[in-house]
Amino acid sequence: MKDILFKNREPENNKNDLFVTADTTEIHADGIGPIMLGIPNSKLGIFQLRLVPDETPDIEQREVVQLISVPTGSLIEFCVTFLKIVEANRGNLNEAVAKLSEVISAVSSKSLGNIKTPVDTQLAKEAGTTGP
Repeated sequence: MKDILFKNREPENNKNDLFVTADTTEIHADGIGPIMLGIPNSKLGIFQLRLVPDETPDIEQREVVQLISVPTGSLIEFCVTFLKIVEANRGNLNEAVAKLSEVISAVSSKSLGNIKTPVDTQLAKEAGTTGP
């Protein structure tokens, strides 16, 4: 058997074990769409944002990089489960968003000109000065 990174037995009815292995494909997605609802299967498009020189730069360019076909009943079950997980973790999610907002506010209130990076240090060294 392949190396198992994660194993989970479904807690509600113990009908299945879920395995994630080292060979599991991971796809970065910026979003999901289009959704093509059908019976017995539905399709989900996984898209990534692309920078495409275009005559309409204010229009977001989304490239579907993967289509997933899944039984519609399983998709509905997933959606219900996802919403239950969000509801159960609402407090933690709100707390995480608040902390991220604090970090962004703290960073954005600082003057970036006073922050030195390794690149600034290297450039200063090459120029024979002590600062950028």
